[in-house]
Amino acid sequence: MHRGIAVSLKLLPLIALSALGLSAATPDWTGYHAGFSLSTGLNTTLWKSDSGNVDYGTRNTNGLVTLAGVSIGQDWTYGKGIFGMEFTYEAGLGQNSQETGSTGYSVTRKDCVAGLATLTGRYGILRGQSLLYVKGGLGYGDIRHRFNPAESPEDAFTVHDRQAGLVLGGGIERKLNEAWSWKAEFNHFEGFNCSVTGLDDEGFKVRARMDTLKLGLNWHF
Repeated sequence: MHRGIAVSLKLLPLIALSALGLSAATPDWTGYHAGFSLSTGLNTTLWKSDSGNVDYGTRNTNGLVTLAGVSIGQDWTYGKGIFGMEFTYEAGLGQNSQETGSTGYSVTRKDCVAGLATLTGRYGILRGQSLLYVKGGLGYGDIRHRFNPAESPEDAFTVHDRQAGLVLGGGIERKLNEAWSWKAEFNHFEGFNCSVTGLDDEGFKVRARMDTLKLGLNWHF
């Protein structure tokens, strides 16, 4: 009787895996996937005046960024390694830079991330039902800067700054069953310098930097 109970206990993990649509064998990751995700983290906008005139202000802006994204990609299995490519577009949720930077002309500035598109490759190592991976590639962000002169609010204006950059990150993805998986990852976006025109036609070099944590759900087909 005790032997029967012991055998039954050993079978419990297999029964649980079967209920989830998984076997004890390593799942097949080869194929296409599509998914959605939520990211949150810190957005830092780095400013530098072309003239070096401190009266125009070069104060950096820090703020919370929250993004909702969709993605599509493909993975290939090679031994215990996985190679993949993925395209992701993330849209900013509301005004996602809460802090302002002040300039010498009593102007406050708000910077927010309107959207971010990335094309990345990844390489991962299988550990049971999980995939541990690193990723890297290119990004293209739509960053918006709102200038608000204190003395003349009617002169407020918004500058659209679209800049390319590099993306680096890593994370873990785990199969729920053959069709679905969840993932958690860290991403760093480092934008290239982009020229924008601010108050009194003053030129600036602007660079975005984002560090975010992402949670996502993928459908495999």
